[in-house]
Amino acid sequence: MVVLAACGSGSDGTEDGGAGEPDAAGLDSGEPDARTDAGMPPFWSDDFPAPVAGNCEPLPVAPEAEWATGVTPEGAQPAGYVLPGGRRITPAGTLARIEGFPIDMVELAGDRLLVTDSSKVEHRLHLVDADTGEVLDVLGRDEGIAGLFHGLVVAADGMSGFAAGGGGGRSGIELEGGGDAGDPIYPFRVEDDALVLGEPIVLEGGYPSGLELSADGSTLLVALELAGALALIDVATGDEVGRVELGEEAHPYGVVLSPDGETAYVSLWAGDAVAVVSLASRTTTGSIPVGKNPESMLITPDAARLLVVNSDSDTLSVIDLASEEVALEVFLGAWPDAPFGAAPNNLALSDDGTRLFVTASGENAVDVLDPETFERIGRIPTAWYPTAVHPRADGSVVVLTSKGIGSGPQRDVRDAYTLMAGSVSLVPPQDEDALAAGAVRVDENNTRMREVHRVECGGAPYDFPIPSEPGQTSPIKRVVLIVRENKTYDSELGDLDGTNADPDLVLWREDETTQNLHALARGFANTDNFYSQAEQSVQGHLWTTAVATTDFAEKTWLQDNRGIPIVGLETYSTPEKGFFLEHVLDAGFDVVAYAEMLGRTFRASPYYDSNLPGSGLWNLAVPDRDRAEYISERILWEGFLPVYTYMSIHRNHTAGD
Repeated sequence: MVVLAACGSGSDGTEDGGAGEPDAAGLDSGEPDARTDAGMPPFWSDDFPAPVAGNCEPLPVAPEAEWATGVTPEGAQPAGYVLPGGRRITPAGTLARIEGFPIDMVELAGDRLLVTDSSKVEHRLHLVDADTGEVLDVLGRDEGIAGLFHGLVVAADGMSGFAAGGGGGRSGIELEGGGDAGDPIYPFRVEDDALVLGEPIVLEGGYPSGLELSADGSTLLVALELAGALALIDVATGDEVGRVELGEEAHPYGVVLSPDGETAYVSLWAGDAVAVVSLASRTTTGSIPVGKNPESMLITPDAARLLVVNSDSDTLSVIDLASEEVALEVFLGAWPDAPFGAAPNNLALSDDGTRLFVTASGENAVDVLDPETFERIGRIPTAWYPTAVHPRADGSVVVLTSKGIGSGPQRDVRDAYTLMAGSVSLVPPQDEDALAAGAVRVDENNTRMREVHRVECGGAPYDFPIPSEPGQTSPIKRVVLIVRENKTYDSELGDLDGTNADPDLVLWREDETTQNLHALARGFANTDNFYSQAEQSVQGHLWTTAVATTDFAEKTWLQDNRGIPIVGLETYSTPEKGFFLEHVLDAGFDVVAYAEMLGRTFRASPYYDSNLPGSGLWNLAVPDRDRAEYISERILWEGFLPVYTYMSIHRNHTAGD
């Protein structure tokens, strides 16, 4: 409380409480001077200005603003589901639940789908009826599947193919024919309505990702995400017959083959480029720069263009294959200057070539584009986080989502990832009117919070302390963000009077443990009906520091540390727009950050205070009180309180009790 009282007083009373450059701020100047109990700190004050009432009397919020996550209340129009971040989803078509975290999908002969599930609990293959969504068969750990990731390919017979095993060799599950010495690729075939696995093809390291088959089915191309290479597998023997190095830091993701079978194109997840590989010489012949985090690709039927979705740039790159240059960059946000975060990650072309479908995973939609002009025809509303789309011959569309409708409120003491389930949406053919209406619905779903949480001033001039539009002023001169993590609201504040909470769920009572937290909640703002969009800390750190997540983070946090780099410590795992500390610096304000996992390796890293007790990427051994006392001393004795202060007080992760 002392820290926040000092913040409220404006520190030394000057407009500029920052200290300029990092060295001048003393971030690396050694231990602070010894303090004594003699006298008051020079920057302490209890002389606060009297509060001044503003003109803005906020009107009562709409009842919809208090809807909890989960299914919308009975009679709500449109019916649907409210997601943790406040957005709504209204999936088109018939929705069928798929357990786990579905990540990839292909259609098989006989109107069936094969879906890979990359859940942290268990990685599975699901055989699904494409007409009804019924799950016909599931293969998982008991059947010898140690891991799955992005990467599915079907042979010409439509009844067999291969699934990429990702980091399955790091799971500790022994595989027939290879033990856990390498990463697997799983041959599969369909017999009646059952899946049958062949003996895994085990590659020495690499993390198998995107897959492609040669036209004659004799060679399997494998993008090796961690090995930075393209492997060539003899399908008849399962032997690796060649490997093309693409660079250790390239992290290849997807692969497509030219119609003549001579050239492979590999999207480089970390390289922001597409590698061009000659299969005759088994060498790279070029690299085509595209957007950040390129993923899914397709070659147009005339073999003239390569289309690539860049999940972290919100763009579609249209590559002229004759010149091997990007001819057009298409922004896929909801409108021309829409906020970052559409996260396109998959694309497909209709059988007649008249429609291009692109999953906008961050906007819970499928974009439908004209494949010649790339203008948007409309959108299909989807469930939460679409990862694959497949147009069928009859004009219907199948959409795979990784998070389905969300788990909604839960009383069970279970880890969040055990509650996750995705979905398959079976969407009937959509005419242009339906697609246009779908675009309107998607926009309404994604901008819902602007309407239901709007601050109205009843005709008076807007002087609410928090600006709602650019250009509005604010009396706030300094911001202190105190971040605690990995606990639910109810586990610590469920007994706070007058809040939307459940005292039966309290784990750390105020009279025993959480006196300071309760004091903060009573003395400042208490957000008792706000929800995190992150299932766990991994994405939570991105949402907190960058106000966004990435497709990399969503697809890899469930991989259970099977070799994929930690989210946030490598550039290709973090949002292209950077961290908000960087934006604060760009605006000309001084900042200081006291501990946080993300951002230390980027431009804001000089502003991290390395003298904080227990400072580092992650240290639960130091009590939060020690950190708070250090920060208090910097403020009260040194007068060091920049315009923006970020504090990570994270021991409630927890270190013991």
